[in-house]
Amino acid sequence: MFIFTLLTYTMYLVIFNIFESIMELMEILASRIARLRKKKWYSQETFAKITWFNRAYISPMEKWKINLTLKSIEKIVNGLGVKPKELFDFEKNIQDINLGAHKTNNIIAKFSRKLVDIRYEFLLSQEELAKQSRISRAYMWNIERWETNTTLWTIEQIADTLGLEIKDFFER
Repeated sequence: MFIFTLLTYTMYLVIFNIFESIMELMEILASRIARLRKKKWYSQETFAKITWFNRAYISPMEKWKINLTLKSIEKIVNGLGVKPKELFDFEKNIQDINLGAHKTNNIIAKFSRKLVDIRYEFLLSQEELAKQSRISRAYMWNIERWETNTTLWTIEQIADTLGLEIKDFFER
């Protein structure tokens, strides 16, 4: 019984640490989105119109009360006119990011292609990567074929499994 309790406690600590680091990452990203929006001099209402979000969605998004999907991030990147990599490059200062014009970045397609390339580079089958990332094989299959709106939580799980950062999926 003692060993079972010890194992349960150890698993709890591991899960708590993973959850805590992912939550920190998401809070930093949410803050970064808000700061980039303000740098572009967009009000929340203007930003909502540009990104096709409901106005009521912007504030919770910037406070990380909503889990963003790749489709949402695509809208944000297009609305701010930044490259996806710049949004996730937390070492890069906000002032150093060049905010371009509104343009289309097919973030979902780029992410999916890069995921497949990286998976092949690591010599992992789709099933192996899904299992190691703690997601279903069917979900991984849908991610790689752009048939699902992947959350940042899932992307972080995959990145952690491969020992990468999220920004690595959006580099050229």
